[in-house]
Amino acid sequence: MIRTGERYIDDLRDGRTIFINGEVVTDHVDHPAFRNTIRSVANLYDYQIEHADRMMFMTEAGNRISLY
Repeated sequence: MIRTGERYIDDLRDGRTIFINGEVVTDHVDHPAFRNTIRSVANLYDYQIEHADRMMFMTEAGNRISLY
């Protein structure tokens, strides 16, 4: 299954512990230090789906695979 931007973001909400300057970040997905980067990567996943003809290839088994 090809990953969507929404699934990427949901997968990051896995309870990991992140520290910034010695402080615990409880919601790194929406934290200002990470929010924009995470959304940019999510947009790349969605772009890949929208442009599957240029961003994916088909295996001999018929599965779509990302070029990256």
